[in-house]
Amino acid sequence: MNLLAGILIVLLLLLTFLLRVYHTRMEEVKARLRNSVRQRKEVMDFLSIFTTSLSTAGDSERAMELVAHYLGDVLDAESLCIFQLVEDKDVRSLHASAVAGMFPPLRRSANMLQAKTPSGQGEPLRREKIPVGEGVIGRVAELQRSLLVDDAELLPDDQKLPRDVRTLIAVPMFVENRLTGVVAAVNCKQPGRNFTANDLRTLENLSYQAAMASHLVNIYGERTRQQRIVQELDLARQIQASLLPDDIPSLGDYRIHAFSRSANEVGGDFYDFIEMDEYRTMILVADASGKGVPASMLMAMCQSFAKAEAERFTMMEQFLASLNRHLYRDSDRSHFVTLAILLIDRQNHVCEYARAGHTELLTRMPDGSTRIIKPKGPALGLLPEEFEPRFDTLSFAFEPGTSILLFSDGITEALNEAGEEYGLDRLYKIWNGNDLPPEQMGALILDEIKEFTGEEPQADDQTLLLVARPKPHTAAARTAAPPGE
Repeated sequence: MNLLAGILIVLLLLLTFLLRVYHTRMEEVKARLRNSVRQRKEVMDFLSIFTTSLSTAGDSERAMELVAHYLGDVLDAESLCIFQLVEDKDVRSLHASAVAGMFPPLRRSANMLQAKTPSGQGEPLRREKIPVGEGVIGRVAELQRSLLVDDAELLPDDQKLPRDVRTLIAVPMFVENRLTGVVAAVNCKQPGRNFTANDLRTLENLSYQAAMASHLVNIYGERTRQQRIVQELDLARQIQASLLPDDIPSLGDYRIHAFSRSANEVGGDFYDFIEMDEYRTMILVADASGKGVPASMLMAMCQSFAKAEAERFTMMEQFLASLNRHLYRDSDRSHFVTLAILLIDRQNHVCEYARAGHTELLTRMPDGSTRIIKPKGPALGLLPEEFEPRFDTLSFAFEPGTSILLFSDGITEALNEAGEEYGLDRLYKIWNGNDLPPEQMGALILDEIKEFTGEEPQADDQTLLLVARPKPHTAAARTAAPPGE
């Protein structure tokens, strides 16, 4: 009986021990579960805060500031800073991308990162660039290991932090195992409390989210930048489309062919026809410097000025001088326009030509001879009126059998795969060796340029404008030709 009682007592003690172990284990599991739930809540709260701030903030920098404030609140930290790793050639440094609170400089330097006043308003201070390996933050990035300083007073003299720093946590941030920066928190808001290992784990758990936030902000910033570029290109395309004439005007027995192709989404070339009166038509071929909206606006300005000046036109040289004055006054010095003007008088069949920094004019006379005409004149918008820029003009009879070619420098400066320019000589050789109607001549030139450049992409805008006055028998033969030929 005593033996049975002893056995029961042993079993009872063993059961009590097992129950205590089970209870302890259950408490540990519950604690881990509570910790996991808390961490999950922190992550979900973080993501909610971040996505909301990114969608509602005026800019991505403000969104990162809100993330920094959130992390600081979770840690109950006086200040927190998110440093982003920037690689410039062979130099790697950490730049403060977002700060919450009065974050102190952790490296002996005259520069400060960024501070916040007690009211929370930003104060424009210089941002410090911390080389990887230097100071507390730089060493965390170099070693790629977290750092917990629970009591800064206990640090050795060679590792002392600024006296305002009582406790600190610094954690490296990674995206796809690639270091992207460091997040650091300084001092606890609660008096007498220092950061603990639990705080370190919390920041480590949230460091990935902070790294992803920084990564997403960069992507978001790039996306919005691309959106702005797309919107700008759309606007520039609309402006450019509005500048080019819808149809080529009918000028009696004169035949005209025009072609323009941009190298990029939006080009700087344009052409236009301005009816001066019943018999006179001014043909413009221009190339505005730059690309995108600035070039389009410059094109629009030039076209508007040209139409306004055409109403009081007297002489070609005065016309160009007035255009130059307007463009110089209303554009900056880095923008200018090259322009070629051809004024055709269909009553007297006389043509007047001038250019302002533009390419040459190729002509073919009724006897088959060809010439390169290049009167002098600077680009418009480069020289002030006080310099009295001079624009030479040339007049010639536009007899039957005469044809001319105006073009932009994208034609002669087209490059092949060896980096060689197509050049004026090749263009002149085609022009001199082929007496074709404008449409066929234009197609031939473009085919020759394409064969020359091969697979090399078009580097500059290309514009051609051809005007011909056929000989009477040619016109009659074409009139008599059956439909479809």
